[in-house]
Amino acid sequence: MPTDSTQLADYNKRNNKGKRLILDGVKDHCIPHVRGKRSAHEMWTALSNLYQSTNENRKMVLKEKLKTIKMGNDSATGYLTKIINVRDELVAVEEVIPPTELVRIAVNGLPRSWMNFAVGFVHVRPFPHGRGFGMIVFRQRSGKVSVGSQAS
Repeated sequence: MPTDSTQLADYNKRNNKGKRLILDGVKDHCIPHVRGKRSAHEMWTALSNLYQSTNENRKMVLKEKLKTIKMGNDSATGYLTKIINVRDELVAVEEVIPPTELVRIAVNGLPRSWMNFAVGFVHVRPFPHGRGFGMIVFRQRSGKVSVGSQAS
């Protein structure tokens, strides 16, 4: 870090700009990994370590995290967003979860109040995945479609 006041002011200006660029460019689930870092370089190093890590332990932890996500009191959007964020973290460590597996995980995490939907949903053919699943969840929750009657 520079000691000259002019150079220090320039360094701080560039450092703050770098930190803003990093924060603007990362997804919400990455923020805790860079929060509290004093320099853009420290933030970049933390992100590099996070995303260059392809070890099996990290993959196992993320897969377990994905399988244990429950809807609880979240909205349908909040619940699906949590699943998508963990899926994105898995993709970053080069682990791809098939869309049909993501749907099964999402259905398994639904609360009892959604049980009729879940039971009817698993019998839908062809088995919806990706956006099709999300559309069914939103339509079902708003009462616009009966269980199992829509497969996008």
